[in-house]
Amino acid sequence: MESGTHLRMETTPLAIALAGPLAVGLGSPLLQGLTAFLSLAGGAGYSLATAAELWAGRQERLTARWPLIVLTAAHGTALLIGAYSTLTGSTGEDSVPALMSLFGFIYFESIIFALGTSVFVFVLVNERKEAATKAAARTDSLTGIANRAAFLEAAKRVLAECRRSKTPVSAIMFDLDHFKQINDKHGHSVGDAVLKQFCNTAIAALRQTDLFGRMGGEEFAAILPSASIEAALLRAERIRLSFADNCQYVRGHRIDATVSGGVSVSIKAKKNLDALLEKADAALYRAKTEGRNRVVRAGESAPDAVAADVPRVA
Repeated sequence: MESGTHLRMETTPLAIALAGPLAVGLGSPLLQGLTAFLSLAGGAGYSLATAAELWAGRQERLTARWPLIVLTAAHGTALLIGAYSTLTGSTGEDSVPALMSLFGFIYFESIIFALGTSVFVFVLVNERKEAATKAAARTDSLTGIANRAAFLEAAKRVLAECRRSKTPVSAIMFDLDHFKQINDKHGHSVGDAVLKQFCNTAIAALRQTDLFGRMGGEEFAAILPSASIEAALLRAERIRLSFADNCQYVRGHRIDATVSGGVSVSIKAKKNLDALLEKADAALYRAKTEGRNRVVRAGESAPDAVAADVPRVA
């Protein structure tokens, strides 16, 4: 007990001795100015970094992003100017800045920044939620690729662009061979894995400008803008061979899954989308009847169909 009391008696005078200079230091104009400079400089760095991060993600098309970029960049710039002004000592430490002074403007701008960012961050969150909901409605939940509705909508736009530029557009229809037997023999989880593997294989073989979507069940389609039928045949054949190679075994099961394909083309994109896909469908049917695990080219005897808005049934 005596040693503990003795220690406290020695510590108390030491704390008092240190508290005096510390209080004087904290109250000194130099330390106050340095603290103000570091606070403003830190705020400026954070705001400018936030603006840069928002700018880097501009590919995400959200309206509220741009006001937030402007607000954070302006706020960071204002704080940076304030930090420089504090460092050079051009403002008084003990007086409230006048409204028309530089620091008066910074205070006023900070209020606008706080109100503006709270509003636009709320809008940004709602826009992201809405975009996520729309993306989910346009995406096949199992494979992550475009669903039928999204694929057809995008394909019509691509076909219209090719028609204006008078460039060819090709279509490929795919159908996994004996897929029902895979589900019946190995279970739906293995069947789902086969579907995912086919999508990964197709996406790896297609170009970034090509469209790819799930039409339903084990049927898929691709639209290749500015691609001749020979180029489309090569792509389809590459996908067929890669898929057969990658799907010999799935989750420890011997699957040996294969796919059949049909390819069609419109030389100057004169065919409407329904006619283009129907020709590819007919070629796919021939591939199935001729033994499966092959790609067949659509015949070129029929003339281009007149544009129509008749829905296609898979």
